[in-house]
Order: sequence, then structure tokens, then C-alpha cells
Amino acid sequence: MRLLIALLVSVLLLFTAATAQAAPSEAQLDAALTAVKKDKRVMSAAWNSKTLPSLLVGVDARGKAPGAFNSYALGFCGTLAAQGISGAFVRVMDNNAAGWVELAKVECPETPKVTGAAPTTPAPAAVQNLAGKSPQAVAAILGKPKETEKTKRGPKMTYVSAKSGVTWEIVYIEGKADWITITPSESHPVPFDERAITAIGLPQSTPERLAPSEIRWANVHGLRSVVFFPNGKKVGYCYVKAATD
Repeated sequence: MRLLIALLVSVLLLFTAATAQAAPSEAQLDAALTAVKKDKRVMSAAWNSKTLPSLLVGVDARGKAPGAFNSYALGFCGTLAAQGISGAFVRVMDNNAAGWVELAKVECPETPKVTGAAPTTPAPAAVQNLAGKSPQAVAAILGKPKETEKTKRGPKMTYVSAKSGVTWEIVYIEGKADWITITPSESHPVPFDERAITAIGLPQSTPERLAPSEIRWANVHGLRSVVFFPNGKKVGYCYVKAATD
């Protein structure tokens, strides 16, 4: 009996130690909270518990019913994951006249550590070499466009890499490559994680938003925004705005 009790105590101590090691640091918690408060809809945010951790976010719901903010709450899981915090609970609350009303409650997934090599750049050019260039300069890199169509902002030209099959759709605003959509081919898939930015020739960096629905960088490497959207566990497409919103 004494041996059994000693064994149980040892297991409990090991579990406690492992949990303590896995707890996020104060710096991580503070950085995550600062990032959450940058969201324009957030009126208040605080850690209800730092050991779990558990986050409370207050918003102006504008009359929307509970449950309407589940996807919004999941977005904060990506914000926390960008600071190395996974497995957190996020509760979105509405401070209405009757008091606090819970709009959403989600448990963030555990974020696996990124391992392995970064994706191979799926095109012969980094996006920075195309942004701001004329159609003639882009054609010198990607070849002649396969299609051209008119849009309200300017001509949109579609290019397909003969080597990788990657598709580039570029809208030229005031004669310069500005809105760029990049679609990987089936033969050159890109994992949907924070390494995806390297697939368009940019250095890996911490995204502004890391969520199941998108991975977003803002004002990165001279570009206004870079957003990746998923197709399962892989990147469906990437949307880059070089200069114009």
C-alpha cells in the first residue's frame, strides 16, 4: 500500500511539473493581451485565469444573438497561438443593459510545433519582385499572361508557371502590379501554417493573425497585407495587397 501511494504521489508530482513547464510566461500573456486589444471590436480584454489560461473579451455585439461570435472567438485562438499560447479558453462577452451576456465560448486547439523544412517557393519569382512592377516587367519574369480581363481598378492578368503550375492573378492599379492572388498547384502544395509566407519568397515572421480561417500579415516587407486562406490542411490561395486597400 505504501508503495502504491508513493507511486501515485510521484505521478502527481510529474504531472504538476509538466503542467507548470507548459504554462505560458508573463511576457507571452502580456503580448497576447496587447494583440487582442488591437482588434477594433474589442472594448475590453483580460485574463480570467493565467494558469489555464482563460481569456475574457468584451465587445459591442450590436444586438447579435449568443453563438454568432463563435468564428470570431476562434480568431483569437490564432492571435494567442502567434504568441506561443495554445489550448486556451476564450469567452466573448457582450456588455448590454441587462449585464454581461456570453456570446461565444471556445477551447483553442493545441498548436503543434512547426517542424521540417519551409515550403519551396512555388514560382520563379518572389512576390516582392513583382509588386509595383509594370505588366512588361512582370512578363519578363512570369512570361506572357494566359488571360487578360478588365476590372474597375485596372486590368487583371493571369499567369501560370510552366514549371510548377502555380497561378498568379495580378490586378494592375495605375499601371503597377498591386493586388496579387497566388494559387499553388496540386504538384506543389504549401502547408497551411506560419511558414507559408516563405512560399512566396518572404522571410518567415510572426503573423498578425493565425486562425483556422486565415493567416494574415500586415505591413510586412513593404507590402500592405499578405493573407493565406486554407484548403484543408494546405494553402488554398494567397492574397497580397502591395499598396492599395
